[in-house]
Amino acid sequence: MPGRVLHVLLGFCVAVILWAPRVQAQQIDVSLEPLPSTLSSEAFANSGILLGDKLCLQAMSFELPRLFFAGLRKHPRSLLESHAREVVLGYRRHKNQYLRCKMQSGRVLVGTVSYAGADSFFLQTGLASRQRISYSALTAEPQPVFALDRRLLRGVEIAGMVAAVIVVIPIALPVYAIACAGGSCPD
Repeated sequence: MPGRVLHVLLGFCVAVILWAPRVQAQQIDVSLEPLPSTLSSEAFANSGILLGDKLCLQAMSFELPRLFFAGLRKHPRSLLESHAREVVLGYRRHKNQYLRCKMQSGRVLVGTVSYAGADSFFLQTGLASRQRISYSALTAEPQPVFALDRRLLRGVEIAGMVAAVIVVIPIALPVYAIACAGGSCPD
C-alpha cells in the first residue's frame, strides 16, 4: 500500500514538471488614470469636508441603550473572579469532585458543584442543602479536595434516610390505622 502512494505522488510530480513549461502567464493590461492634484472649489464644497471655518457635515448624535451601559458595569471582571469561574466550570461536569471555597466572610464551604452560571454557582454542601456563591464573594480560587469526611457524612445521611423509611413506615401505618379505628383520626 505505501508503495502505491509513492508511485502516485511521483507520477503527479513528473506530470507537473512536464506540464509546467507549457503554461503561460496571462498578461493583464491595466492603465491607471492620473488623479487630480488639486480640487476645484466646487468639488471641495460638495465633498462635505471643510470649507473655510465652516464645517459642512452635520453633527450626528445618537443615544445608546441602557443595556449597553449595564453590561459595562459588570466588566472587566477581576482576575480572581475569572479564574474561579474557569475552575468551577471545569469541575461542573465532575459530580463527585469536592471543592473547598474560601469566602470573604471567613467561612470555608466544602461541597460539589450542582450548577454553575456566569455570575455565581451553587455548592451542594449536604444531602438537602445548597449554597449560592457569587464569584466576587470568594477570596481564593476553589480548590479540589478529597473530602473523605464529607463523603462519609453524605453516605450516612443517605443511609439514615433509607433506614428511616424502612423503619418508620411499617410502624407509622399501623399506629395511624389504630388511631383512626379509635375515632381520633387526624384530618
